[in-house]
Amino acid sequence: MATILGILFFAAMAGSAVFLTVKIFSARKRGAGKSNKRQYFIAGGAFLIGLLLFVFIPFGLKTVETGEIAVVQVFGKSVRTESAGIHMTNVISTKYLIYDLKNQQIDTEIDAYSKDAQSMTASLTLQFKIKAENVIDINRQYGSLEVLSNRIRAISEERTKVVLSSDSAMDLIAKRSSLSMNVENLIREATEKYFIDVTLVAVTDITFSTAFEQTVEQKMIAEQQIAKAEYEKQQAVIKAQQDLEVAKLKAEQDIAKAKGEADAAIETAKGAAKALKLKSVEAARMLGFTIVEITGENGAAADYEIDMTGKSAEEVALIGEYLKYIAYLETWDGKLPEVVSDGDLGIILPR
Repeated sequence: MATILGILFFAAMAGSAVFLTVKIFSARKRGAGKSNKRQYFIAGGAFLIGLLLFVFIPFGLKTVETGEIAVVQVFGKSVRTESAGIHMTNVISTKYLIYDLKNQQIDTEIDAYSKDAQSMTASLTLQFKIKAENVIDINRQYGSLEVLSNRIRAISEERTKVVLSSDSAMDLIAKRSSLSMNVENLIREATEKYFIDVTLVAVTDITFSTAFEQTVEQKMIAEQQIAKAEYEKQQAVIKAQQDLEVAKLKAEQDIAKAKGEADAAIETAKGAAKALKLKSVEAARMLGFTIVEITGENGAAADYEIDMTGKSAEEVALIGEYLKYIAYLETWDGKLPEVVSDGDLGIILPR
């Protein structure tokens, strides 16, 4: 914009000078006297002023864009900085050096070796900003932003190699999530004195040799097979435990059932024995035996005993015979036998 204004101004001044020159020559032809010399001086002065303005106005206006900062050098010495805007300067003594304050990005690929001597290529992305308050220091020590960027690139590659060589290849793969953070910490520490703020460090990719990639793939397959076998083993153990629990539960159920049946049989036998005893007591009572009543804790009759005192074996045996007779009666269908004993020979004859 400043250049355009300067050119327009110069054109106006040059036009004026030409116009005055033409006027002077015209007046001379008409025979003008001393006034001609005066007009020559005016035209020459106008031309000289136009030339000077053409040089100083367009080239003396410096524009600093938004996101940039300028280092002002006077006769080669950096003296101050200028922020965004239009600045008037002396083109003879002053020079403006523009520095970009926006994010600078470095993309690089690094060839390195792991701790176990596996070769790899790592892709690194680094972003940084220069500190506005230290632009003059950057100018004095490095000159241009390109030189500083090359220095940052070299340091970043060297620090990345340090991190990559500190672990084995398999560990680097396992620690992939924390790799960028480790590299960033080292780069930040190493670039503190270079007047920059590191805004991003990312290891975007790591490529190993084909042989190593195949080894990793085979290892992963083996690990998957081991994991599968372990899983199947665990499932088999779980199934066996389940079967054992089922078997134990069934065994407990069978034991409980058998115990219940045994208890029932015992109770049945006790009941039958008690009933038989009561029948024996009744038979003895009918045969004239003395029955002794045993009283329980609540005063009720708890049991009975047959008093055998003074009784012969034959008399006692009668109780058993009587019980057989009672048992026969309980099972008799009411029909008389078709044969009877003759009473003498001890045989049963048909009726």
